[in-house]
Amino acid sequence: MVSIFESTLQIIHANLSLLIWSFAIFLSLYFVILALVSTHTRKKHILLSAKPLNLTEEQIRHTRMKRGWNPPSLRFRFPATYATPDEVSQWADLTAPRLGHGYLVGKAVVLPGKLWFQARYEVEFVRLKGLRK
Repeated sequence: MVSIFESTLQIIHANLSLLIWSFAIFLSLYFVILALVSTHTRKKHILLSAKPLNLTEEQIRHTRMKRGWNPPSLRFRFPATYATPDEVSQWADLTAPRLGHGYLVGKAVVLPGKLWFQARYEVEFVRLKGLRK
């Protein structure tokens, strides 16, 4: 009679190459996702700590950066207590060239506060190529 342990070893030995390939694919996907997340976080930190805003680490944690795909865009939302409207417009004008080729400030608006939410700024950077379509 064959024990469960021996039968498991036989299955592993028969499918060893399959296990190795599946582990390699899992590991490569893990590293790709890790690279994408770290790039997103690094870009957010670099752009929000730029000079007109100059947000701290704690303030950067309270901001959100979202990507839009059609047209390609980046949206930043942060509390209105962190900056004045003039600082936000200066920051948006200085940050757009840092994003890469073809990004312009799409809109910079103040979203009013509601019952449980404080007022916040929303700044959207849109790629010119996406707007022309």
